[in-house]
Amino acid sequence: MKLKTNYFKYLIVLLLIALAFTGLTVKADTGPKPSVHITINGVNDDIYVTLLSKVKSTGPYHKIEEGSNEYEDLTEIELKFYEYTKTNEYNFLGNIKKITKDNNIYSWTYYPPYNFLVICYIESSDTFVVSTEELSSYAFSTYYQIDLDKVNGTYVLTNAKKNYNYGIEILRFFIRVIITLVVELSLAFFIFKFRGKAFIIIIIANVITQIGLNVFLNVMCYNDGKGFDLYYYYILIELLVALVETIIYLLLIKRIDNKYTTIRIILYAVFANVLSFILGFLMITIIPLL
Repeated sequence: MKLKTNYFKYLIVLLLIALAFTGLTVKADTGPKPSVHITINGVNDDIYVTLLSKVKSTGPYHKIEEGSNEYEDLTEIELKFYEYTKTNEYNFLGNIKKITKDNNIYSWTYYPPYNFLVICYIESSDTFVVSTEELSSYAFSTYYQIDLDKVNGTYVLTNAKKNYNYGIEILRFFIRVIITLVVELSLAFFIFKFRGKAFIIIIIANVITQIGLNVFLNVMCYNDGKGFDLYYYYILIELLVALVETIIYLLLIKRIDNKYTTIRIILYAVFANVLSFILGFLMITIIPLL
């Protein structure tokens, strides 16, 4: 009876942590958001870069209008962008970043426009160059590379290509899976004392469900360029994983060894998935899905 009482105490603590963490995450808006990363080849001078949006607003960014508070606060560089783009059919939303020869990647990491043009300001020659081809987000985090060339004395942006970073994606995928497996299997072995064939069943079930969960999230992230609501998908799939694992454990572990009571099996499944839920929120924030 004392063992069961301790289990319930642990469960309450874990649930409170999960609820508190979830509330803080949503309130602070710290979760991963859609992003666009543009690698600009051929950068020899310091240049300033932003994206011109097909729409007038996205997330906290919106078209800057003359006479507005945003307009009054424009820096000298931002004012140059405003003046150059004010008659363009695409909208200037700000979010300018300086890139260099050694750091030639422009990143818009918080609600980037879905359809956009790339625009650069070359400070040394006081000139602007705009890509002629409209680009669009094709993944939760979109990657392009584009060439900055000088043709007959005039700068041009050409040869835009997708360059999705599969290497980083695969690495982050395995990091998320391994961390989750280590924590859940440690819980099974050290706290709930599963041994032998019962522990092997838990290992197999966790490997299958965690790989399946992360594959699903990664595929959804890649195929939804506008950036789906990652947290709602994550919560729904995590609940499904918890249900599947509980059924597997009850069907197989009880058949192997009756010393593992129904309450122990169910509590382990709940503990493990609450812990997995918390870890998942941490990892998709710290180790985001690209």
